[in-house]
Amino acid sequence: MPVDNNSDDDLNERLKRVMAKLESNVLAIGRREFSEDEYKLSFPDGKIRTPLGIVKLGEHQFEKMSENNRKGIVAAMYLTLSDPVVILHDIRFNEKRQVNEESRIYIKSIRKLWEEKVSYLISVVAVIDELAISYSSGLRDKNRIIKLIKNTKTILYEK
Repeated sequence: MPVDNNSDDDLNERLKRVMAKLESNVLAIGRREFSEDEYKLSFPDGKIRTPLGIVKLGEHQFEKMSENNRKGIVAAMYLTLSDPVVILHDIRFNEKRQVNEESRIYIKSIRKLWEEKVSYLISVVAVIDELAISYSSGLRDKNRIIKLIKNTKTILYEK
């Protein structure tokens, strides 16, 4: 159920609540790169079921992850989309205050087994004509996640 917050008190409470959930739901991941065949098995027809419905992966996602040396986060990307801790609703406006871009930001906290530090995997899903398309996934630090939570007024999903 979407949670829309506007006041500073709501913002601080939301930030504390969401960060506590992210910190208590850390996924430990090992060193493992997915092959293209495993990727296709994880995302049949280039789609995945999420708490908000079916999301289609953008064209050539596996190739983009390979080029950017991110094949090691394919399993975490799958789990971020299928079982996120939180999904934020992000709306960007143009200069006329018309909706220019609408997206959903899926977030899951992860810790690489060989590191102590917790990172956050985000998958950005654009919503175009009611079709949800994942076009970007990557690791972010805690400060970036805090900024995303502060700048997003609506939470679409919380674990």
